[in-house]
Amino acid sequence: MPPNDHLLKNFCDKTETLVQAQVLLRLAQTKTGPGSGHELGSHTTGLPAICSYIASQRHVLRSEISRITESFTVLRRLNNGDVTRSDAQIFSCLKPKDFEKVLNIVQTAVIEPKRHGRQRTSITYENIMERYKITMGERLLPWMHRVEGALLKSDRRYDPERVDVRCAVFFWTCSAVEVWPI
Repeated sequence: MPPNDHLLKNFCDKTETLVQAQVLLRLAQTKTGPGSGHELGSHTTGLPAICSYIASQRHVLRSEISRITESFTVLRRLNNGDVTRSDAQIFSCLKPKDFEKVLNIVQTAVIEPKRHGRQRTSITYENIMERYKITMGERLLPWMHRVEGALLKSDRRYDPERVDVRCAVFFWTCSAVEVWPI
């Protein structure tokens, strides 16, 4: 049994909450460890209770988990109230102010990480077609949406709002229908 799993079992009555809390705890330990920029110091003792609370209240998107490692399972929205905020604060053995501080740090580090590199933007297929002076855009656009749909069906890790995914779909579609020069 990994360290702290016995604490999670004490906090979580429902198996679904326990499973998600275990995943969140491993992720939080990694993301809040020394040198991460989100160090918790002596407040790491509150992690199991906080992860249990977050697991019962929130969800973590698959894309956020898969950026860390493929071995994590997909977490889904529970909102089952298995662990309440007040219970988590008591279980954490942290003062209410410290509990809130650690909860915010964990949420920032794990749930809402800063986006580096491949960011979301408002790029559209129309913008790309305009940039590359593609004149038959009205005929290509439905094909691009079909390719995007097929890509998402084949692997849900792809986020169609990401610039790199949108550009890949654009260039693949143009290549497939031999729209040149690109």
